Amino acid sequence: MKKIKILHLEDNLNDSELVLDQFKVGGLDIDYVRVDTKKDFIYQLENGKFDLILADYNLPAFDGASALKICSENYPETPFIIVSGALGEEIAVKMLKYGAADYLLKQNLKRLVTAAEHALSEAELRQEKIRAEKELKISEGKYRSIFENTQDVFYQIDNNGNITEISPSVTKLSGYNRNELIGYPSTIFYYYPEERALLMEKLAKTNEVWDYEIKMQTKDKQIRYISLNAHLMFNSEGKQIGIEGSLRDIDDRKHFEIKLKEAKDKAEESDRLKTAFLSNISHEIRTPMNAIIGFSALLESPDTSKADQMVYIQSIKDGSNQLLSIINDIVDISQIEANNIKCNFNSFNINAVLQSLYNQFYLKVSESSNTLKLTPGLSDRMADILTDKTRFIQILSNLLNNAFKYTKKGKIEFGYTLKGQMLEFFVSDTGIGIEPQHHSKIFDSFYQVENSLSRQYGGTGLGLAICKAYIELLGGKIWVESEAGKGSVFRFNLPFNRSDKEETMQSEQQMYEVSEPSLPLTILVVEDEDINYLMIEHMLSSSWKYKVQRVTNGFDAVELCKKKRENIKLVLMDLKMPKMDGFTATNMIKGFSPDLPIIAQTAYLNLQEKALQNGFSDIIIKPFKKDDLISIIDQYLPDFNS
Repeated sequence: MKKIKILHLEDNLNDSELVLDQFKVGGLDIDYVRVDTKKDFIYQLENGKFDLILADYNLPAFDGASALKICSENYPETPFIIVSGALGEEIAVKMLKYGAADYLLKQNLKRLVTAAEHALSEAELRQEKIRAEKELKISEGKYRSIFENTQDVFYQIDNNGNITEISPSVTKLSGYNRNELIGYPSTIFYYYPEERALLMEKLAKTNEVWDYEIKMQTKDKQIRYISLNAHLMFNSEGKQIGIEGSLRDIDDRKHFEIKLKEAKDKAEESDRLKTAFLSNISHEIRTPMNAIIGFSALLESPDTSKADQMVYIQSIKDGSNQLLSIINDIVDISQIEANNIKCNFNSFNINAVLQSLYNQFYLKVSESSNTLKLTPGLSDRMADILTDKTRFIQILSNLLNNAFKYTKKGKIEFGYTLKGQMLEFFVSDTGIGIEPQHHSKIFDSFYQVENSLSRQYGGTGLGLAICKAYIELLGGKIWVESEAGKGSVFRFNLPFNRSDKEETMQSEQQMYEVSEPSLPLTILVVEDEDINYLMIEHMLSSSWKYKVQRVTNGFDAVELCKKKRENIKLVLMDLKMPKMDGFTATNMIKGFSPDLPIIAQTAYLNLQEKALQNGFSDIIIKPFKKDDLISIIDQYLPDFNS
């Protein structure tokens, strides 16, 4: 609290000391001046600024009433307290009436500090009110001058939509005299009533709207463009009483912008499609070419087995087919802005496509310092969708390419979730990120955040524009969530259309065994996806410790564990499989082999707790590295490792 400057009119030193003691006990920091004559009292008032005045009522040649009169006339802002030895009730009331803030008896000064603080607080409130009133008068004067002389039109509208005030400049803007408008509905300004409905909707959400463009019909039936600003008005009780804001004439500027855009579009139209076609080839063919080049290099290895060769050749064929499809699509992209693109809707399994993309892009992981994760949102049985498969693959390929391009060392994840009747897909990375001011522009053709980044990272600036066009053709929308330096999440949604045809049952796969007689330890891998098993088989069989055996569903896993109870030392169990899921199979196996370690392997993070509560020894989340797999297996086979 600041130091309080006090002027005390008192002729008795002992009484003065008592007052000082009370302030000291009360903890107030004061600057104290005592006077005992009228002359000294007036001198101090004229030459010093005091926060509080205390005065005895009876002095030999002066009295408190006279002192109060002087202060009331010349220093009304300074609180005045009577502190007297004897003061009748009638006199006390009189002092309060003449402006004293309080009165106290010297015999009872316990209330002195409280009275002083209250008087100071009241004085501060009075000063604040005076300042506010002065500022209000100044503001009102300025507002009135602006209101009457500005070219913009200021208005106020009540809750019934009627105009209650509008500035004279409305005549120049609309042709109406202000007297023709006050008291009438504000809809007179709206050529399109739906524009007012949208404005009211925006106001309901934000309380204010700036630079909202509308078409206004003037008194002589002409249409003019105007910019409207509006915000809600409230009374002192917080109740809405209407809307106020301003109107600005932007008709000339708007017509100029329209003509400029038409001329610009006409000049660029013939070159745009050609440029999009030529510039986009390099960007779009990288994904399938990556698979073709990668598997071709693997075929050169002298250690490649015949089975591996067949897998690699098939992957090269798949990449070649996708590359041909993309090249055909690039021709179609040149027609996007002309609305000449047609979609070929067909039914396919999202999870299968995403897994294929994961396998394809996993080759990039070894080329970078990134990790890649796939998170599907539905079971394989529920993941059929009716949409354009080629467009769908290209959308995700473009987004994943960008994620790897702008993430040098980090984490990349993609997948989807079901939200109502829409599937929401995402591709997230921990790369360089995008500043908010670029979020809406990056989906424009050729737009790149910075030229320096363009030189560093390359690219045509068309990938996201292509994604946006395809997604909108398929009935969805795309958006981004990103901060510079914190990575990006690109999201898009598509209608969850299902095919009317019956679901085709997966043909039952034959169990087969991949093992070498010399390996001492048998691990059963329960996995229905060939590509996933192939990865695990390579991870385990490369070590002399392990012999690998596979089944493709939970039912076969239970049967094999019964037959080879003594040989199988550990089970890697997928959770989502045909015929019998991993949870059911594990429960049955634990019934006759309670000590057999069973490790769940899944891409579903939300199943981790459920797995540990339903008999699984541990869980490993896909995708995982070889070292992680070996490490978790070794934890459950201590006798063998010792």
